Amino acid sequence: MCFDYPITMTLEYQRCRPYVIVFLAFGLLMLLSNREGRDVGNSNAPGETGTTCLNCHIRGPYTPIFDLLISDGAGNRVNYYLPGQTYNFEVRVADVTAKAKTFGFQVVPLDEENNFVGAWSQLGSRVRKIKDLGREYLTHSAPSSTGIFKAVWTAPEKDLGNITFYLAGVTADGEGASIGDNADTTKFIIPSLTSDIKNMNFNPLEVFPSITSDRINVQIDSDLESLLVFDIHGKLVKKLHDLPIGNYPIEVVDFGAGSYLIQGIGKDGIKTGTARFLKF
Repeated sequence: MCFDYPITMTLEYQRCRPYVIVFLAFGLLMLLSNREGRDVGNSNAPGETGTTCLNCHIRGPYTPIFDLLISDGAGNRVNYYLPGQTYNFEVRVADVTAKAKTFGFQVVPLDEENNFVGAWSQLGSRVRKIKDLGREYLTHSAPSSTGIFKAVWTAPEKDLGNITFYLAGVTADGEGASIGDNADTTKFIIPSLTSDIKNMNFNPLEVFPSITSDRINVQIDSDLESLLVFDIHGKLVKKLHDLPIGNYPIEVVDFGAGSYLIQGIGKDGIKTGTARFLKF
């Protein structure tokens, strides 16, 4: 054991010094490698070890919020997927306090049996793929000052029901160490349009703005009976009836920060459309 006796401290230090240098170098290497995203799944998806970004990025004064945008070739945001269809895919990581300087992420899409589904391509700036557990994750290749990460995702060739995107995000101070940062995880569930098309008159709801701190507006038509608002965990947080035709404002100032799904229900009891919005 090193430094057992004061009289031999110098000699023992000389003997242990190479090991100290190696230990410090290894620690620095690990820190730098994490700046490029970890090479194992840390998104809090089923089958992972249970270790997430929250285990290392701690004690920071930040409150992470997330949004996931999937859009078609015309740039229209969609809340359902069509088998075999290619979509523009965008992860947004932000900080409620607006103090974080850099951001990181990791995301993976799984079917209802927790298998990786779809395919990634056309990775954007500061985005890379990693392979773990038979899955392909997207993660950052370097911290981003915008918190916006882009790629293209192609849906599976057949209807697999609900697809869940497990997402982890980091809000950081930009100094390189994980202490002083903060992180969180969430998930977004995207159903197949073909699963519901027989039971659904699908007309996307017109909701604006899509990012807000206090209020959203929904365009109500004569066929809409009620509106349901769900949080990212699928919990119903608001239900609205007796809707007037036209522009209808909904107060969301008391909602917690995060992403929400708003679902329209027609007078015949059938779903009429959905939309997402982000509360900060």
